[in-house]
Formats: sequence, structure tokens, C-alpha cells
Amino acid sequence: MGIRVVLSGELPALAGGAQEIELEAADVLELMRVLRARHPALAAKAEADLALAVNGVIYQRPFAEALPPGAEVCFIPRIAAG
Repeated sequence: MGIRVVLSGELPALAGGAQEIELEAADVLELMRVLRARHPALAAKAEADLALAVNGVIYQRPFAEALPPGAEVCFIPRIAAG
């Protein structure tokens, strides 16, 4: 079972209009590598401006977080500290 990446807001336009992308990735690093290959503009936006939620848990700077099979991944605006 793959990883389901849910896109909203301006993100579908960066992925050819797709609202969801299904892909295989064991962790966030692999997810970003696959996105860079398939949707470079989406990956660039995600790396520069967005946080990541995996099954509802938000990560501001995910690096090698594991992605369980069937995980739902959403990109969201980063939360500013202060």
C-alpha cells in the first residue's frame, strides 16, 4: 500500500492539477526525492515554505521521519514560533 499525498490550495496546480498523489516511499527523504523527480515545482514549494503532516501529526522540519504503509501526507503552511 502506497503513501497518499493530499494537495490543497495552490498545490494541485504544481502537480498537474492532481488533488492527490499516490507514491511509494519509506520515509520523508524518499518522499521528497520522488516528488522532486515527478513534480519539481511542488517539491521546491514544499521544501521552502511548507510543513508536513503525516496521519495528522505535524512536522515543521521532517527529515527522516518514517512513513507507515498507507500513510496520508498533507503539506500545510509552517507555523511561526514567537
